[in-house]
Amino acid sequence: MKNGAEILNEVLELTGKTKNSLAKAINLKRSQNLYDIESGKVKNISSELSEKITLAFPHISREYLLTGEGNMILGKGESNNITISDSSKKQVHKKDLAIELIVDRAKITVLERYIAKLVADSLKIEVAQVLKMLDDDTQIEVAERLKLSS
Repeated sequence: MKNGAEILNEVLELTGKTKNSLAKAINLKRSQNLYDIESGKVKNISSELSEKITLAFPHISREYLLTGEGNMILGKGESNNITISDSSKKQVHKKDLAIELIVDRAKITVLERYIAKLVADSLKIEVAQVLKMLDDDTQIEVAERLKLSS
């Protein structure tokens, strides 16, 4: 069985993070908890810390973080069975809302482009109908002015 320091170093290597950047990524108030694990002052990764890590990195096995046994990375179809604390639920909810906001903004952008195209197409039809009512010389003059203005 691996100790907390070994497991933490594997997490840092896998995520490409330092102890400080990992602490920020998992919403730890202080990175000292991670330094205590690395130094051996704290022997194992706690249940609360493993929850924070797996919320931020869902592909990492919570069982591995707690015991050092099995595979560190979850296989296809595997998931972490965790009970989420109220504070973590709030953090996850905030992340979900941010993702929804990004998706909604993307949808709005697509809709804006579609509406702009519809308006442009509609105006082209109206301009074409007006041009049909004009004599040939006037049609050419209006068409040239429209080309210059666009």
